[in-house]
Amino acid sequence: MIPDDWWTSGYCSSFAAALKRRYGGELWAGVNHSERYPADDELYHAYCVIDGLAYDADGAHSIEEASDVSGGRYPIPDMDINLGVIMLWLKVDEAWFEKYHQDYSPDHFVAVNRYIAHHPELFAKLKRVGKKKKLSETEVG
Repeated sequence: MIPDDWWTSGYCSSFAAALKRRYGGELWAGVNHSERYPADDELYHAYCVIDGLAYDADGAHSIEEASDVSGGRYPIPDMDINLGVIMLWLKVDEAWFEKYHQDYSPDHFVAVNRYIAHHPELFAKLKRVGKKKKLSETEVG
């Protein structure tokens, strides 16, 4: 079982992608980007943006908060400062997560659904897209 705090400190990409599949929206990421090594972009946090709000495992955040690239909330690691790393707010997709975030996995989606079922107050304003599927006992936990 994945601990709740891992959704905001490691598995945020899986969480955001599962939210997109469940509720629609767009995937956005805070990224440490180096002009010198662009193939080494590093995700520092992922969100699913729905109806003007950025969602992660803590619920809704303003776009202003989520897209803040000032370094206050997620500072650039010391080892990257001398590499000309800048912080970017990028629209991404699941393929980007697969390429740039080693912790991303669709295998986590069942656990995300379980988390959402246990924390409905965080996602109460969201409406499921597509055919509504009742979660099985193993998905709800």
